[in-house]
Amino acid sequence: MDKSEAMLAVAREAIVGLPTTAGKVTLCHADMRDFILPLREKPRIIAIPFRSILHLLTPEDIEECLRHIHANLAPGGKLIFNIFVPDAEFMAQNHNRLRLRSDYIDPATQRHIILWDLSLYEPTEQRITVYAITDELDDEGIVVRRKYRTLPLRFMYPQETRYLLEKAGFGIAALYGWFDRRPFGPDSREVVWIAERT
Repeated sequence: MDKSEAMLAVAREAIVGLPTTAGKVTLCHADMRDFILPLREKPRIIAIPFRSILHLLTPEDIEECLRHIHANLAPGGKLIFNIFVPDAEFMAQNHNRLRLRSDYIDPATQRHIILWDLSLYEPTEQRITVYAITDELDDEGIVVRRKYRTLPLRFMYPQETRYLLEKAGFGIAALYGWFDRRPFGPDSREVVWIAERT
């Protein structure tokens, strides 16, 4: 499921290239805050990968999303998602700091591409605005094209996440500190939540 038709088009292309997915994948154009899955049976698992729930910028948006997931899951079904653990020290050190993320040669143009990012943290609003900046250089190293993309995110603390899940009718089936199922603890930087529809 995706709100973006462009992203669904990319997914359709990827599915065509994977013969094992033929007839097994249903793509749905919908907003995660308001949806009904077009399936004969309710799924036993709904996963929100790569911190995508953090694109919902208000507690109300997250509540709506969780309510709709709860309604679309089979009884006893699981919701699985991951989010990062907010770190005040990291935010203070990296606020408004330009960082080099990667550089490569664009195979289409053969030009050198440099990718930067800059994050602005708003702790009182629990918001992050990430600017991804792409510089395209000519043969002399002069920037011939610069592109900005903005990615707004919200961050959530573990207790807030637990509260929102329980308010939406989920029990916490498991809580991990990484994808290898290590226990969640004070040094964890990522949280993998497994919530069960109760």
